[in-house]
Amino acid sequence: MYNAQQTAEKIKTEAKAKNILIKTMLDECGLSKNALSSMLSRGSWMQANNLAKIAQYLDCSVDYLLGLTEDVDSSRLLVDDNEADMLTMYRLLTDEDREDIFELIHLKYARAQGRRTESLYSTYTAAKNSSKITEIKEETA
Repeated sequence: MYNAQQTAEKIKTEAKAKNILIKTMLDECGLSKNALSSMLSRGSWMQANNLAKIAQYLDCSVDYLLGLTEDVDSSRLLVDDNEADMLTMYRLLTDEDREDIFELIHLKYARAQGRRTESLYSTYTAAKNSSKITEIKEETA
């Protein structure tokens, strides 16, 4: 899955490439001076909103910091703070937990639309998950 030490190293590397002092970045993001050292030494994660603040400060995406993409461009998807928090937390979940969250959101969306809709999750997952989607639909019917 994700590695806190690798993410911290990516943050340090990106800051150095942009001639940004880590101390200055952490101060301006309202974070403790130990935020990165905790990630490096203990492998502990900072809160999702703090990772989003750093990504915004460095003008890169959270995906880039997590190592999900080599594309530094943060302008592809504009989200508010709550959406950034949810997205970051979602990405830290296991695949099984992601499926559960996606299906819950799909159920809420279908209720808001006042109708049952075909699951969108199959667009993002392999065919092996199609049986689980069918099971969830049957349970909610």
